[in-house]
Amino acid sequence: MADTALRDLRARAVSHSTDPPAVVLDYIYAKLPIEVQVLLGCPAYLKRQIRRWRDGDKIPDPKSMAELELHSTWTHLGNGESFVFIDNACDSNRIIAFSTELNMKVSTVK
Repeated sequence: MADTALRDLRARAVSHSTDPPAVVLDYIYAKLPIEVQVLLGCPAYLKRQIRRWRDGDKIPDPKSMAELELHSTWTHLGNGESFVFIDNACDSNRIIAFSTELNMKVSTVK
């Protein structure tokens, strides 16, 4: 039963990725008998595990700026507007600046 609970916890953690780990854990934990809760282990461990499951679809940590690839998922807002203002990816001293057009207009007004 603990294996099933762990699978359910993982599925809920991934499908409800905006919920804090404590909320996801409480939802699953509340339905479990105390014996299964004990078998699953410490709640702090389970919350950490939820964060690890969710981090699985994030980009890898690049070792240098040259290795950093900016995919459109991370360079555009929900409305499709780009928020990468400058990216000289071909330069060895890479510079990346983030801003929206509106923010640039506001910051240049005197």
